[in-house]
Amino acid sequence: MQVTQDPDGTVRMVESGVATDILGVKISRVPFGERPDGSDFAYSGGAALRRILGTPELKSFMKTHDIEQAYGGGGAGSFNFTPHKDLPYIPQPLDNITFSEAMDYILKTFPGLWIYENCRRTDTRKRTVYFRFYHLQNAGTGMIVQ
Repeated sequence: MQVTQDPDGTVRMVESGVATDILGVKISRVPFGERPDGSDFAYSGGAALRRILGTPELKSFMKTHDIEQAYGGGGAGSFNFTPHKDLPYIPQPLDNITFSEAMDYILKTFPGLWIYENCRRTDTRKRTVYFRFYHLQNAGTGMIVQ
């Protein structure tokens, strides 16, 4: 296990020998905040992760490399209302960003940690990957729906 700290304070723990190719996939656009009604904002790390995993670049990469994704993103987090000023959310798209950079960006809005697991071969796929956000604070308290 290798533990490092980025200049911005981000701590990374990486197990040696784990494939990290998927983390470098370049994504042209993660569509947050593009609908006028705000229904595409992400109000949790799990909701943001679902948007990232739904990008054409990641879907194509996983198909090309015979990777199955075991979802671990979490529950609800996208709503059809204007957010309360105190509720954290991602308000704008992310452009030309790697998968890892997108995950790190999400942590700036929803403090916690993200986990990537690269699992052994299954009967149906060469690899199975698992991603999950763990929040270190409760951002949903006091939410007001307008």
